[in-house]
Amino acid sequence: MNREQSENKKDLFLEEFKKNGKLLESCRNSNVSHQTVYLWLEIDGFFLKSYENIKNNRKKQIPKYRNKKMYVGLNEEQHTKVYKKGGPNWVRSEIDKLK
Repeated sequence: MNREQSENKKDLFLEEFKKNGKLLESCRNSNVSHQTVYLWLEIDGFFLKSYENIKNNRKKQIPKYRNKKMYVGLNEEQHTKVYKKGGPNWVRSEIDKLK
């Protein structure tokens, strides 16, 4: 593989990694082995910096309330408040059920 092909593969991998944030899935989608990605991370400082920036930006997008208890409604039989653990999608569906 020449230098230009290698750079194209790196760019393709980084685009896939930006989309899903998963190393192995990005490797499969860009047709690059994970060993190659680890090699690039060791020898290419620009690739390492790009990879780390994507990884850090994805961490910032994860909601902080993901595992906290969230109020979802009232249990009318027991006259108590109902709290559930889970992400916002799960809680939304529970709220819809209570309406």
